[in-house]
Amino acid sequence: MGHTPMTTIQQANVLLLGDTHGLNLSPLRALADKGVRDAAVILLGDAGFGFPGEAPDEWAGVDKVLHDMGSELYVLRGNHDNPACFRGDSGYLAPYAHIHALHDFEEVSIGGKLGIVVGGAVSIDRNARTPGLNCWPDAEGVNADLFHSRPKRHYDFVLAHTSPTLQDPDVADSTVYRYALNYSDDTLCDDIVNEQRLIVDICKAYTPDRWFAGHWHVSFAFSWDNTRVQILNIKELLPWPQA
Repeated sequence: MGHTPMTTIQQANVLLLGDTHGLNLSPLRALADKGVRDAAVILLGDAGFGFPGEAPDEWAGVDKVLHDMGSELYVLRGNHDNPACFRGDSGYLAPYAHIHALHDFEEVSIGGKLGIVVGGAVSIDRNARTPGLNCWPDAEGVNADLFHSRPKRHYDFVLAHTSPTLQDPDVADSTVYRYALNYSDDTLCDDIVNEQRLIVDICKAYTPDRWFAGHWHVSFAFSWDNTRVQILNIKELLPWPQA
């Protein structure tokens, strides 16, 4: 088993941020306008890293706003992020001093609590997209191999893109099922169910007190086994002390 990397977040003011889908500047400007300073913002995936039409000047603008705020942005991998941007040798974030990638199954320390990052998810609209351009079906899901290579232990929290769900998503009236039919994706339902089984295995291995995620485009909280799950809506901000 390899060594698990770690990021220590020093700021006392920590905020979680839901999916932005490329609209990364507006929530940070809103924070700046409110006078937020010396903060760490954790974006729970789907920033739009590496998408076609992505504007580098927006990331430069994000970096400048963060600089002016004396703050940092940490981004974990969503299903609508190019996985190549999260490789250590990608150089994708090299021009930006205040934007940082959180890697899959990296440990994160916040305020004396220890958590772990679970990036990725299966995209239900993958058959409506172009592989290698704006979807990465072979690499965008949760990395099971990396999970199995890491030690199993208790973590206080999980920072993830997806999350456990309250019901099996393979049901006739589900959004997943409709996408499978509309886009002739014969394996979608099975892949989603298998991913949920992997999420269950991760929960059992890490027994986290809290699980934070985006992905579902809703604001919703529930208890799953002994874990409190908090899902953030698009661009929703949640202060860490209230999380």
